[in-house]
Amino acid sequence: MTTSHYGPAAGAAASSPLYRALCVRSGNVIALGMQKVASVNCAGMTLFRVFQGNVEVLGFQPPLGVYFSYFSLHSPKWDNLLVIEGRPGNEETQAPFGPNNASLLQVMEPNLPPEAVNEDEEIAADRLAMQLVEDFPIVLVFRTIPVTYGNVMSFYENTRPEKPPSVLPGFKMIVSKHNQNVLSEFTADFDLTSAAPPNTDLLHHDWKTPERVLAELVVVDSFKTLNITEAWQSTVDKLQASLLEENPMSQKIVVCGGKGVGKSTFCRYMLNRLLAKFGTVAFLDTDLGQSELTPSGLVALHAMTTPLLGPGFSHMKNPIRSFFCGNTNPGNDPLYYMKAVKSLLRLYKVKWGNQNNDNARDES
Repeated sequence: MTTSHYGPAAGAAASSPLYRALCVRSGNVIALGMQKVASVNCAGMTLFRVFQGNVEVLGFQPPLGVYFSYFSLHSPKWDNLLVIEGRPGNEETQAPFGPNNASLLQVMEPNLPPEAVNEDEEIAADRLAMQLVEDFPIVLVFRTIPVTYGNVMSFYENTRPEKPPSVLPGFKMIVSKHNQNVLSEFTADFDLTSAAPPNTDLLHHDWKTPERVLAELVVVDSFKTLNITEAWQSTVDKLQASLLEENPMSQKIVVCGGKGVGKSTFCRYMLNRLLAKFGTVAFLDTDLGQSELTPSGLVALHAMTTPLLGPGFSHMKNPIRSFFCGNTNPGNDPLYYMKAVKSLLRLYKVKWGNQNNDNARDES
């Protein structure tokens, strides 16, 4: 379901700044401080991590800890935008980014090129984030995702080619036209057409003030955001409670319905919610026509440990095992289709069926 969203923290009290943004020299990493009542309407693609505080996006609440790294987010401008919303609660500070986090990111996002994360830049970003922790209960770090043929559909940049590059290319915070006056408060009416200081290298961005960084990051435009209904929230609350109360391995969740009712979005939301309670979510995808994690024509079993923050094409995964059915409709060979699904169910039982206390779930 979608709804109009009239900008970050619409109607929130303006007694203190809702946002403040700082960037590293390359402009590829930004530290963003925000209040708990604020939100970020995401357009484009980015990696993000929580340095301090608690947020939620599509049901997922990123954890804090030494072993947690960036999470990839893809929110194409032409789709319903994902929203990072501030949440009350934990205000602890994340451990500094280190080699373990970089290694974990390569495991979590194997399609990222090695140069996507620069440890020196991460150290610089942590220093910038520390400048925000006193004034903002939530501090996020955003990093640019390099453009490839596989993700170019998510890339969002509204600056003209002849203009100097802006910070965090490929990603923008969207503010509704109804709230254009709020943008002036965020950026102190900063004029983006103003020239850089003399003898400044335009490829460097660390000379930019917080107001300019925010002005380059925020765009006024019309849009719609993805909205999770109360019915969906209530349903997942009940499912999660049932899984926690009873033997988890005796329960499986089947998601089915007609075309265009939101099955894929509901699966992403539910999986993201379950990851908060269980380390692994077993995902059995039997939709040949619109597979969530693989190309069409496959039935596949996945062991999910990271959230799904974007449309299906943005998070293709290597399955534990898959079967190619040769068509987008099981009617082409229903017997083979059923045998393939049964084989994957048997594999699921082999891997997790005998572990009564294992933290795994099955969705299809």
